[in-house]
Amino acid sequence: MRRLAPITRQHLLKTVGNFPPELQHDDSKRSFWLSVAVIKYFLGEEWIEEHLSPQRAADGFLRVVPGEAADTQISAFKIVDFAELLYNLQDVPRFYVCIDRIRRGTLEPPFKILFQQHRPVTDITLPFQAQTHRV
Repeated sequence: MRRLAPITRQHLLKTVGNFPPELQHDDSKRSFWLSVAVIKYFLGEEWIEEHLSPQRAADGFLRVVPGEAADTQISAFKIVDFAELLYNLQDVPRFYVCIDRIRRGTLEPPFKILFQQHRPVTDITLPFQAQTHRV
């Protein structure tokens, strides 16, 4: 289980500072690409290509939907939410157990566990088909 140094606010600001001006001055694009950077930090470039890339034929929970339609916006929101979850829970015990499962391609059960730890008092139910596994 590979444990990484925590991402700090300073890391996030430095990352944004390295963005080209057209991303720095567009709130939506800046948030999206910062989120991709956070996910990439924890899960790696290959994982990004496999699970986010719109060029992949298979549907995926976090797959980017190209275009300008509502589905595109929803896919971007999912990515931003996922990155926020990773950032906010990086110090939670057993976080890296979930990260390892996600790296191996088991996305939904660990995501659901992380989601529930992040929002423990909620009426939101996630529409996952997989069983929840205890971590």
